[in-house]
Amino acid sequence: MEAPPINQGAIVVSNIHRFKAFVVDMFMIYIPILYIVGYFIYNGKDDFNASTLAPLISISAYCLIASIFISAKGQTPGYKAYGLKASGEDDNSISLFKAILRFILFLFSCTFIIGILMMFYRKDKKPLHDYILKIKVFYAKN
Repeated sequence: MEAPPINQGAIVVSNIHRFKAFVVDMFMIYIPILYIVGYFIYNGKDDFNASTLAPLISISAYCLIASIFISAKGQTPGYKAYGLKASGEDDNSISLFKAILRFILFLFSCTFIIGILMMFYRKDKKPLHDYILKIKVFYAKN
C-alpha cells in the first residue's frame, strides 16, 4: 500500500492503519513463534496450554523480535506493509531498551484498556505507551 506523500509531522497516522499493521505483525511474527514453542519446545497444544511458562516464552520472544525491528529500522513488517514508521519525537531512532519498554507498556495499556482508548480521544492519536515514551508514529517516505 502506498503511503501518502506527506511531512512526518503534518498528518496523524490512522488508527485503522496501526491496527492493520498490528494484525500483520501477529500473523508474521507471533503465530510462527507460537507454532515453534508449541510444537518444538512443547509436545503440542495440550502441553502448551498446560504450561504457565509457554505463554511467557512466546510473548517474550515476540517482544524481543518486534523491538529489534523497531530499534533497527523503525518498522515492523506490519508497519512496513502500511507505510508507517516509529521514531522519537526528536526524529532520532528508538533504542532497543526503549523499544522493549514500549512493548511492555503496550501490554499494560491493553490490560487496562484506557491506554489504548486514549488514542481515540487525543488529537495526535497517541496511545499511552507512545505518549509516555515520547514516540511518534508517522507515514514513512519510502
